[in-house]
Amino acid sequence: MGTKSKNIHRMLWRSTTVVAAVCVFSVVAGGVYGHHVYEPLERDADRDGLCDTCEIQIFGTDHKRKDSDADGIPDAREDHDGDGMANLEEQGNIASLMEAVESGDTKRTMALREYWTSMPLVDEDGMTPLILAARNGHIETVRALLEAGADVNATDVYFSTALIHAALTGHSETVKVLLGAGAGVDMTDEDGKGALFHAAMNGHVDTVALLLDAGAGSKLEGMREDVLMTVANRGYTGIVEVLLDAGVDVNTRDINGKTALISASIPPGRSETVKFLLDAGADLNAADDSGKTALMWAAQYDQAAIVKVLLDAGADVQRKDDAGMTAVQIAEEEGQVDVIRLFEKAGDPADVETE
Repeated sequence: MGTKSKNIHRMLWRSTTVVAAVCVFSVVAGGVYGHHVYEPLERDADRDGLCDTCEIQIFGTDHKRKDSDADGIPDAREDHDGDGMANLEEQGNIASLMEAVESGDTKRTMALREYWTSMPLVDEDGMTPLILAARNGHIETVRALLEAGADVNATDVYFSTALIHAALTGHSETVKVLLGAGAGVDMTDEDGKGALFHAAMNGHVDTVALLLDAGAGSKLEGMREDVLMTVANRGYTGIVEVLLDAGVDVNTRDINGKTALISASIPPGRSETVKFLLDAGADLNAADDSGKTALMWAAQYDQAAIVKVLLDAGADVQRKDDAGMTAVQIAEEEGQVDVIRLFEKAGDPADVETE
């Protein structure tokens, strides 16, 4: 999904006459959403106890001034919506809600319902209570939120739904509940990746199977095939099997002409996955748009275990790529000693040119 890593929501409590302040910290990193706990980070420019985000997004006060309207009443003690509750106390309730959702405290989450719409305003990633609960696998909280009318297809600032979050964290039972509530199985995030992709990328076999049964990717051309290429390369043999069982062609190709077998032969590919694909009918000598076969790619990247599997299966050692190179020549050019020895042990024909 691009280069994003998600944050966990931490409460910042500062002792005052009523309750504490909440601030939220967000970081961008990594290839998929991560959820990391940070030491409390205070963002309170005017040090009045109100989090800057709350002042800007909810209270409408100046986060750089303690008394925005200069009426002698500090912003923390003002009542921005006239409900009889000071801003600081309201902020504390929002903090309490976020903590309740994150910990799976369903009763407290429901008791703080009036702040559900405030939570994504405070959370810099725009997580709704349902999204955070789903991400953490708090299935009872998820059920309660849905029964109370929470939007099952609401998204965070990255356009990720509760289903995507539950899928990427592998909470299969939560995925079932969300699907049953009408979650869009093929809704995608800002990078065009959906729940199926994220579940597969994180190695969640059961979740992938659930999503496939629900029709994930069946109406979007190339989605399941793209996922196959990705998991083959990562060595997720179990997910490869599930995808093939769902009808994905083992010899399908990506935009560069690579098959799943070729993808599995490139780091960090695993020999176990290569063996499985061959047993499933993968074309041993299929070449991509550059004329390279799985054997050539494995030889180039010193994937000795995979080279051995391919040689044992009878891979064509004399075939040349578009640059006129055989697999052994590629290995020699790259200085892959272990691979070269395998070719020698396999009885690589002496007349193979190795200029």
